[in-house]
Amino acid sequence: MSGGNRPRQSHEWPDEASERLRALWLAGATTRVIGAELGVSRNAVVGKARRLDLPPRPNPKGIRPGGQLPPPRPRPQPVRPPHQPLEPQQRASLAGRPPAPPATPPAPPQPPPAPVSEVRQCLWPTSDGRPWTFCGACCAPGRVYCAEHVAIAYHTPGRHRLQDAA
Repeated sequence: MSGGNRPRQSHEWPDEASERLRALWLAGATTRVIGAELGVSRNAVVGKARRLDLPPRPNPKGIRPGGQLPPPRPRPQPVRPPHQPLEPQQRASLAGRPPAPPATPPAPPQPPPAPVSEVRQCLWPTSDGRPWTFCGACCAPGRVYCAEHVAIAYHTPGRHRLQDAA
């Protein structure tokens, strides 16, 4: 079973290709150049070179596995111009600028605290903004809304399923 639509390729290397690989490898050609010349991938070149027991390629960074790492390069320091005081004209133009806008937007208006009284009144809001107004009817026992608004605000579990089944 082959993957994709590519024709199946033979993994056999002709003797001429193996000899050409050996010659280019020993001459120091890169795996990319060798692969391009032989019409194979870089990984195929590396795999065949290992099977032929050719010497490993020099690491471009000079690091060997298990060896000591080279010291880190110093990081360049940012070049900052020396601090120069502002000219009088620059200070005057900066002083005339309008104030910067606030960093955070203002908070949306909040409803006032609930009125405190002995007779509990329904706190269902009846306005969308200021002035805030509330229903004001007598509250249902143990609730902050009147019976009409309790029916809207609180749903018993399964109530919708029973209504849908009917």
